[in-house]
Amino acid sequence: MSGADLAQPPASPTATSSAASAPDTCNMRQAKRFTGIVYKRQVHEDLARAILHNRIRLIRPGSVITQDMRPDRINLILDDAGKIMTIRCG
Repeated sequence: MSGADLAQPPASPTATSSAASAPDTCNMRQAKRFTGIVYKRQVHEDLARAILHNRIRLIRPGSVITQDMRPDRINLILDDAGKIMTIRCG
């Protein structure tokens, strides 16, 4: 290896290594269809059935949440009216 080779910065990650290509560890693809729906008990049951597990965390505006990362858990980010605005693994 020459000195010039050592001076080169490492290659930066490509766009394909973004979250879009990350493994779906919480069945988020199945959950996405619930975006925009007002969260209710029946929605919880339907979502749990669709994603094949019950590891669902609700995050309401102003709520305090733990910072533990659980790739197998679905996070539902709700607005003030209880509508599911965003769905993420974690």
